Amino acid sequence: MNLEDLNVLDLYSDPRKELGDKVPLLFYRLMNLIAVGESLGRKAPEALYESGKKSGVQIVQSLSLRSIKDVEQFFVDNGVGILTVDPRSDGTIYATLSECAGCFGMPRMEVSLCEFECGLVTGFLEGIAGGGSGMTGKEIECMSLGDFACKFEITPAR
Repeated sequence: MNLEDLNVLDLYSDPRKELGDKVPLLFYRLMNLIAVGESLGRKAPEALYESGKKSGVQIVQSLSLRSIKDVEQFFVDNGVGILTVDPRSDGTIYATLSECAGCFGMPRMEVSLCEFECGLVTGFLEGIAGGGSGMTGKEIECMSLGDFACKFEITPAR
């Protein structure tokens, strides 16, 4: 099998016998912030967002998640953070991520750090909306910037 052929179910393997399926935040952050950031430079934020979005859509499809509540529970169960989704009547969705795995407890930064998480939330919501809706997300608040939580604004294609 080639790397391009992997899907979410291939990655969702049985937990390791002694160490289980949890990985410390240090390694999650090393991969997202250091490895990807140094490898891709200024292209890293876009690449992280796009990979998060693609992953979110695939997870929803592979695990048959159907509702916002399913998505919120997935985030908690997998240690990504505590997600609260707030759909508005104009189609815009605001999603707040408390205890974000990407930046909670990090030193204050000059840039937001949660492009992957923004893409992931956008992909999850696009996936439960039926896939091809073309949602776009942007981070409007980030704990790394001193905000109380990370907040994403997700808009449907217009």
